[in-house]
Formats: sequence, C-alpha cells, structure tokens
Amino acid sequence: MKIVTAQDMYKVDRWTMEAASLPEVLLMENAGRALGKELEVEKGSVLLLAGKGNNGGDAIAAARFLAECNREVALWLLHPPEDLSQTAQKHLHAYIKAGHAYDVYSAQEPEPLFLAIEQAEVVVDAMLGLGAKGAPRPPCDELIKRANQAQGRRIAVDIPSGVAHALHEGPVFKADETFTLHAPKQSAFEPQWTPFYGKLHVLDIGIPKKAFDVTDSALQLWEWRDVLRTFPQKPDDAHKGTSGKACLFAGSPEMPGAAVLAGKAALRGGAGLTTLALPKSLVSMVTQALTEATYLQCQEDFAGSFSGVLPDVTPFDAIAVGPGVGRQQGSARLVEQLMRRTKAPLVMDADALYHLSRHLEDLKHRTWPTILTPHPGEMARLCGLSIKEVQADRFRVSRDFAKMHRIYLVLKGPHTLITTPEGRQFVNSTGNAALAKGGTGDVLTGLVTALLMVHDHIDDALCNAVYLHGKAADTLVDRGHSMIGVVATDVINTLSSVLCTVENQKSI
Repeated sequence: MKIVTAQDMYKVDRWTMEAASLPEVLLMENAGRALGKELEVEKGSVLLLAGKGNNGGDAIAAARFLAECNREVALWLLHPPEDLSQTAQKHLHAYIKAGHAYDVYSAQEPEPLFLAIEQAEVVVDAMLGLGAKGAPRPPCDELIKRANQAQGRRIAVDIPSGVAHALHEGPVFKADETFTLHAPKQSAFEPQWTPFYGKLHVLDIGIPKKAFDVTDSALQLWEWRDVLRTFPQKPDDAHKGTSGKACLFAGSPEMPGAAVLAGKAALRGGAGLTTLALPKSLVSMVTQALTEATYLQCQEDFAGSFSGVLPDVTPFDAIAVGPGVGRQQGSARLVEQLMRRTKAPLVMDADALYHLSRHLEDLKHRTWPTILTPHPGEMARLCGLSIKEVQADRFRVSRDFAKMHRIYLVLKGPHTLITTPEGRQFVNSTGNAALAKGGTGDVLTGLVTALLMVHDHIDDALCNAVYLHGKAADTLVDRGHSMIGVVATDVINTLSSVLCTVENQKSI
C-alpha cells in the first residue's frame, strides 16, 4: 500500500475527478459513509467538529449517515455555512433536507461547544485537513486543547488536527484512533507525529488504484499481504545448501550473548548452515548455548577480542558483522577488511556501524550488496547529525544516505524504515515497545542474514525480516506477555510459530 504526502494526495484526487470522472461530491459521500460505519459501532453520543474544508465535509456526510441510523449525533460547524468548501456545502444541504440539526461555533459564546465537548462520549476531529500548515489558529487551537482534556474517546478523520508538514509549538489533537482516507499519510510514520494518531485505520473511498500512478511516491507500507506475496516457499527437495550458508562475526568477552542471539535467529530464520565466527577463547562458552551452529575460531588479541585477522569467508552466501564485537582496534580492522574483501551480501550492525563511520567512502566501492541496520543514535553518528535531526526528517535522511553510499538501510525504531540504494522506501507495520530492549537488534541481524539467502530480491528479504521480527513481538503481547517482560530470546522462540502461519497461509 502506497504512503502519500499532501502533494501526492492532491494529484490523486485531481486524477480521480478529471481522468476517471468521479466527482468530488461522490468521493465525499463515500468517505462519510465509510467513516459513519466505523463510528456506528462506537458506544454513546458522537460529537463531530467540522472545519470549513473537505475534511469537515467528510464529517458532515458521516453525521447524516449516523443520524439516519438513529444515533445520538451532535454536528458542530466551526465556521458559518457560507464559509465551507462548495462540496461540503452540498453535503450540509443534504443533511438539512434530511431533517437533521446542527450548531455553529460562536467566538462570542463558546461555552455551549466547550460543554458539549466535555460531555460527549466520542469526539470526532475533522477540524483541519491534510492541507493545513503551521500551528492551529483560533478557534481550532482552543478546541483541540479542550478535546484533549475531555474524558470521551477521541477519533481523527484523515489526520489529527495540528499535525503539519513541519514542527511547530501549537496543540495537536491526541487521537485514540485515526481513520485515514484511502491511503496512509506520511506523517503517521514520522516520530514527532505518530503518537497523535493512535491506532491507524485506512478507509476505502472508491479511488481507483491507477490514480496512484500519477504520484512520485516511492514509499510503501509493508503489510501481511506483502509478506505472503513475496516470501519464498521451501522446495520439497531442499537441503541445507539450498537455504544458504551464513557467517556471523559476533561476540566478545564482554558480550558473548550477542553472538548466541544472532546465531539462534539466523537458524530460526531458515539459514541452512549457520557459522559463528568468534574469538577462539569464546567458542567453548558459546557452543553450550548454541549447539546447532558451526564455528570459525578467529585470532584474538590479548584481551580475548577479535585481533583483526580475517579468516577465509569465501564459502559463505551471506555475512554479518557487529553484534557484540566491541570497539577495539582489532574489531575495527575486521570491519574494514570485511567491507573491502568479501564477495557476498554484508550485513553491518551495532559496533560494526561505530567502526564504519570512519570508512564511509569504502561503501561506494563495494560490488556486493551492503545492508546497514542502525538505530537512530547510530544513524546520527553515520550522518554527522543529532538524533533529533535524524528523527525529524528520517525519510529524507535515510533516502539521501542510502543513495549516496549505494547501500540498503534499515533505520530501526517504531515503524522501522527500509531504504534501497535507488531510494525506494518501505515502512514496517508491525512491532511494539517490547522490542525496546537489549538483544532484539542482534535477533534482527541474524534474521536478516538468513532471509537474504532465500529471497530473490534484497528489499523483499529486508522487509520480511523486519516485519516478522515485529510480528513476533506483537504475537507475544497478544498471547499475554507483558511488554516490560519480553526478552530477545522470547522473540526468537516465537519466530517459529509466526513462520508457520506464513507457510500455512501461503499454501491456501
């Protein structure tokens, strides 16, 4: 499913009305009906706050649907009827002719609306639409504050009022749920705005799929149907060689568990043969926790960490480096050699990204795919930016970095963002706060490495790895695990059941 900006949506709407000859009044009717059906299941009285734009018109159409269903509805216009958009005025006319009443906000006597917001069991925000810019102005600013303080459920239409294309200091409607129209909007996945959306739902309003061909959007939401479409089926005559040979450089005396987590995840992810490359003194310790892997004993320095001597890695189909390798000079040399000498896809995470920041130019000279999996702090170091700057413009920062260095980038966090060297981007739709814990990144590294070897396309492998990683965390919470108590090993152990669901549904 494509993710769009305001400019994209304007192009889509215009094509739909002009090329497909679907009038705006019909699209507004469809939007109102779809929204009304969702609101019909809400309990209690429904108060709709309608602005003067088409967002307000959608709310007017929804109010008519609810009123015709004999629901307790209060429609409040924030501006006089003559100030509404032409299409919204048509729907208000239909609302009035159907015999339903509405009220108009008065700046001289605002108390009736303030009281209605306070008493409503459901408050629907249709004050400001996708075209709004900057901080909300009166009366929306005060009404947003009042709604956020009220006890009723808060529902936004398309986007929460106050969400804009740039940061500002004004109030933002804090929705419990947002019903966005036909396509998710990019702001729903931007860290500064995501918390205001609540649970996101996408409503179909009858816009043809072809309409989205007119946009320049290279941004897509990765969903369950995409996993089923792209995940490869294991052939009946498969053997360990057909699932690939993975090599993971991981672990140090201070962090041996990182190697275990990454190795277990690679095995759970379906790698035919998983080899852990460790400082040799760690092998006996790690083998007790991970018996299914094979081991490559690497030379170590006096402290038991990697010495920097690269062993022969030519037999491997995918290589990963980073989890727990440390920041010593030996691991720095190891990372540098892996970048320059390996002829296989290379996944770089954690400490490998720390060392990489001094060798970014080498990325452009690699002839094999390179995958970086930073969290925002690591991304900030790679880019020479602050974490705040990365998070405020994560789509552009990721796209520019991936294109400049010709790499695949997995920027981790809520709504993990996958970017290809060409600039195509995919937003993950799974995961929760249970993943905000040490070790879960090591799990993702192992899973990415495994899936790289069985997918035809790297972007599919990365998107599926991130999706399944998040889906495992969602499954744990759905089964009664506390987000506080989930650990990385729980995620690994749940991957098997998640993959089983994929296999079963693909066979239907």
